[in-house]
Amino acid sequence: MNQQPALDTLIVALAALPAHNNPLTPVYQALGREQTLTLRAIRAHRQLLHDYAGEADDQGSAIHTVIVSCTQIPPTPLTAVPLAF
Repeated sequence: MNQQPALDTLIVALAALPAHNNPLTPVYQALGREQTLTLRAIRAHRQLLHDYAGEADDQGSAIHTVIVSCTQIPPTPLTAVPLAF
């Protein structure tokens, strides 16, 4: 069985992913400046929370696409598996 088509499919799926960055970092930075996390503080940052929650959801969708693509690759027997793999 030729492994190349499966590898090509995986490479294409991985190349389509955007570079990873944590979309919640700006949220942590904004809320971390608050002395006490109150409802008022959360309301003051609600647009920021909304914007970056959407970006986190977009990254989750991209990851799901890769997972689905990988599960569609037919199993390929390995000729050599390292010890303790």
